[in-house]
Amino acid sequence: KSPKTPRLLPSVDLKASLPSLTNENGSGRVDGHMVRLSKFLDQKVSIEGTVVYRSSIKWKNKRRTLPHLYIADENNPDADLKLLVVQIEDKKLKKFKVGKRYVFVGKLAQKFNRLGWENERGLLILEEFEPVKTKKRR
Repeated sequence: KSPKTPRLLPSVDLKASLPSLTNENGSGRVDGHMVRLSKFLDQKVSIEGTVVYRSSIKWKNKRRTLPHLYIADENNPDADLKLLVVQIEDKKLKKFKVGKRYVFVGKLAQKFNRLGWENERGLLILEEFEPVKTKKRR
């Protein structure tokens, strides 16, 4: 007798289940770049995202954290895919408002040794940014 043939599940197209790399307006997405981090590692990218967290610049107990942000595609601080943005000057950090969208340009990395940052899910070493202009409804 021949052995029974195993029943296999249909194959899954993993690439089709990945989030899109760009938004409808052509700007880069946070989640799209984070899931493809190895492809864009150490490359300059442009990503549009909403600031969901901004570090404090106030001193507490003679200490403070280095200026940084977390950005996501949606205005949700509990979003699973948030990108850490580093190398921000104090003056520029004050310009960022939580809940506002910006276009961030910089290099994707996992480590930024100069300031001691490390994140296996990726971080953006900021070079420049600009606020996203929202269209007013009539």
